[in-house]
Amino acid sequence: MLDEFIYGAGNMFPSGCDAELRVQRSRNRSVNIVQGNLVGNGRSDSSGTCARVRRGGVCGFSSIADISHDAARAVLEAASENAVFLKYLALMSSGGGGGYYGGGA
Repeated sequence: MLDEFIYGAGNMFPSGCDAELRVQRSRNRSVNIVQGNLVGNGRSDSSGTCARVRRGGVCGFSSIADISHDAARAVLEAASENAVFLKYLALMSSGGGGGYYGGGA
């Protein structure tokens, strides 16, 4: 599954920036025994996809609780947009920028 996910994700990365894509799946199982008696058992499975994009000297981050090509595309796009927005905020707080937020590099 992971091989298919990684090899198909190459064209999703935004151009003109550094980007990281992470996929994680955690499985936990537990058994509770008290004085030799089984009092509980449990199983949990959590998974997700996250991306960090460095663009214009700032990093944007995004995550979603899904593992799919659509999730990878969504987090990469959102992280890129977040980086652009954070760069805009940095420019505005320093007195520059001229009030434009266009979503570009």
